[in-house]
Amino acid sequence: MFEVIFKMVSFTYSDYQAQMTFTQWKQKRRQTMIAMLLVNLVGGMDISIILATIVPYLRYTIIVQDVNAFYAFITTAFCVSSAVFGIISGKLVDRTRQMKIFTSITLLLQVVGNLVYTIPISSAFPLVGRLLAGAGESFTGVCIGEVIRIYDTKGSNRIICWLAMMSSFGYVIGPVISIPLSKCHFKIYELRIDGYNIAGVLIAILCSLTFMLCQFMMHDCSKIFDMKSYLAEQGLEDEPDSIEDEFFINNNNNKVLCHEETSSSEDEDENIAKEEESLLPQNSKSKLSNPFCFAKDEESLLPQNSKSKLSNPFCFAKDEESLLPQNSKSKLSNPFCFAKDEESLLPQNSKSKLSNPFYFVRTFDQWMVLVYSFIMMFIIASGESLIPLINYEVMNWSLNALVIIFVGYGIVLLATSMLLSKICTGDKSIYRVGYASFPCVISFYLALLLMSLDIRNKNRDIFYMFLFVLSLVFIWFMESIVMRSMFGRMVPSELQSFAEALRAAVSRFGMVVSSFVSPFLLSVLMYYSSCFLVVGVIMLVVYIARRRQLTDIQFIKL
Repeated sequence: MFEVIFKMVSFTYSDYQAQMTFTQWKQKRRQTMIAMLLVNLVGGMDISIILATIVPYLRYTIIVQDVNAFYAFITTAFCVSSAVFGIISGKLVDRTRQMKIFTSITLLLQVVGNLVYTIPISSAFPLVGRLLAGAGESFTGVCIGEVIRIYDTKGSNRIICWLAMMSSFGYVIGPVISIPLSKCHFKIYELRIDGYNIAGVLIAILCSLTFMLCQFMMHDCSKIFDMKSYLAEQGLEDEPDSIEDEFFINNNNNKVLCHEETSSSEDEDENIAKEEESLLPQNSKSKLSNPFCFAKDEESLLPQNSKSKLSNPFCFAKDEESLLPQNSKSKLSNPFCFAKDEESLLPQNSKSKLSNPFYFVRTFDQWMVLVYSFIMMFIIASGESLIPLINYEVMNWSLNALVIIFVGYGIVLLATSMLLSKICTGDKSIYRVGYASFPCVISFYLALLLMSLDIRNKNRDIFYMFLFVLSLVFIWFMESIVMRSMFGRMVPSELQSFAEALRAAVSRFGMVVSSFVSPFLLSVLMYYSSCFLVVGVIMLVVYIARRRQLTDIQFIKL
């Protein structure tokens, strides 16, 4: 179904240009990056502003009895929808390279989803709304695949950091915007809008504006030129400053050029045939106009038995079939035998690729990244869920303290994103960021373990919370930058978006597990912290042991 939708709108959205130069392509790439940053900004706002208002929306506007259960269902629906739609659309974008169509579809899904979310008639509307909006949130994973295709290693790492920075900036300003909107109370016909469901209306308006901007700024850059494949073929690491226009056009618009050359050659052949025909005598021209005249002349020269064979069109088929060996006759009677023969001619590794959908996720490092992505997202989601519980239940702090914690968390996240965008320039620098992130897993659970003790001291508790939030920031970067960049380098360009969507789906599964487990963690906080302290140490040891492979990543070629 999704493939049919892509094909239906591909003609309208196609911006394939026959004579595009490398300089023009880079201009389109720059516009595409600006559009991607805007979409990520709105996506970050969508997640944070809904999370900040969904509980009071369910409790006071819709009046749901079991708020925690519905909150868990809605969060799970959002994550599952994002994972499933991301995998499907990632595969389609890899095949078609129609990034503009995909962006338009995801933004429209977010618009519809957020409008459905605002209907306060039943708790089913927020559930369906977040299900649709979750499909739109899959943009980030597919977008990362496109970025890796059209930039070199240094450029793609920089853009990935920028995308993370815009998401974190949206994550910060989302709850801030919800504060002045909390006083809103009005009706649109019979639809009641208050300070809690107005968040859906706001995000729908922002997604609509972003949709209109993307019609002019988003382009199918990798469909025109695949930078990653080009650098691999040329044996280069960095993007060249310029590519000759003739080489760029001949290698990336060859379908259009070949069609034009074929048409011109056909015209030349037709003119030559007309000139040769004009040199023939008049009777020869009449014979040329009658395609059966020569057949009659040749038939008159044949013996009588040959003429009778000509009158029976199946006689030669019988004669030729009688000359075939017995096994060939049996093959002719079985129309599927040649399909089996062609399959037998395929190399053994090609058969395994066709039968095993996870063929390109078969190295230890790839599976390590997937497992680490799951664990990191579980830690992040559970940590963000524990912050308000620790604030109220363990520390006995006020609502103002919780607001300060979340605002500080967002500011540190934004500042660190800007810093890492300058540092992350290659595989080695990405690996070094991991050195700082994995010890933060240990410090995260160490701070959590110390806060779980019944010994309270104000200054010490503030330090523990600061260490807890700072460690959470670096764990977030480990999942959103280091794991993304590493996994993107391990797969071929033809499967880039699908691979990142698969990694994002595994990561979202960690969030789903966390949404069900987090409410029970506070009662077993000490045991939970102790177990994951050991897990963090094991993850760090394995990461250090794979240093040589992770600093010189080689992807599997098709």
